[in-house]
Amino acid sequence: MTGVLVICGVAAIVALAIAPFLLPWPQHLRWLVATLQTPDALMGSMSADADAREVLVESVTPRAGGLLIAVIDGQQRRLLEALARGDACEARLRRWMVSGVPLLQIVHPDGAISLHGPLGSATGLHRATNDVGHDQGAPRQLAPWQ
Repeated sequence: MTGVLVICGVAAIVALAIAPFLLPWPQHLRWLVATLQTPDALMGSMSADADAREVLVESVTPRAGGLLIAVIDGQQRRLLEALARGDACEARLRRWMVSGVPLLQIVHPDGAISLHGPLGSATGLHRATNDVGHDQGAPRQLAPWQ
């Protein structure tokens, strides 16, 4: 009888550990951001090393030497740049923009930024150095992704 209870307890713990990974992308993303921002009593929190948040891609603009990417974090609009322009990266960013997929943005301590979606990522991004004239208009709202 004790063995059955132990097996059921272990199965319940495994189920709770796996459950967030079975959620649809938007809920998984929100769980991941909340987890990364919650302090861990034993190991500390990632938030001390990097900043993680949910964003939407608002626009992707080719420019000399790379891409200018506008992302929306709640009510705040941020401009990022990709110094190297790759067709695959640009296509992925445009797909995310058109479909309104929420993304995980991670800002690393060295200033590097990466965007992660359900089926890929865009890395090697940085805050835009010259964003004059590109920060006009109201940002789109973060809407539930379906």
